[in-house]
Amino acid sequence: MKFGIRYIVPPKDIYNGISYGGWAATWCNWLFSDQHQVGTVYFLRGNMDKEPTVAMLGKKALTFNHGVAVFFPIICTFSSKLLNPNMTNEMQMRKDSTEPEQDLTLLKLAINETDIPNLHDYYAESPEFILEINKLSPILQYFNPPPRIGKGEAVTAGYWILLKSLPVGTYRIKFEGRHGDGFKTSGDYSIKIKKR
Repeated sequence: MKFGIRYIVPPKDIYNGISYGGWAATWCNWLFSDQHQVGTVYFLRGNMDKEPTVAMLGKKALTFNHGVAVFFPIICTFSSKLLNPNMTNEMQMRKDSTEPEQDLTLLKLAINETDIPNLHDYYAESPEFILEINKLSPILQYFNPPPRIGKGEAVTAGYWILLKSLPVGTYRIKFEGRHGDGFKTSGDYSIKIKKR
């Protein structure tokens, strides 16, 4: 099925009362949770620094009902006192999260083999928010040193995509990004949208 750009929420728009930056904050809390999916927006992610590429294909392909939106970062940076005790205020955290995003060497997204243009337009920063890191989060193993469990102030910045509810069908979503410092992330998903 050919993918239409009209299914991407414009980066300055509000979706279900929440901006891209607000969804980014919600995504971060999902990322550091047990990653159980609830609600009408489904979150995807790329790999962490020490993690293999996230590939959900074949038997691992995702299936969900028509009416669900999809939100994910092509690449992002998050900063919090829980991750780095040297981050003592919002200004420090925001600088820490935004600087890598200003030094990109790769930003790419294809949906059903359609390359999505103008990806730099999808840059967004979150407001400061409270991040909760759950001890059951599957990504904790990829941090050295490990983050502190609990709640703390945080911000995130990056290039995000919010897909409206897609028509019934099958979709291949492939994305990858790389910072100038060498950090890279990617995801490769097969998603089947079915009727309710």
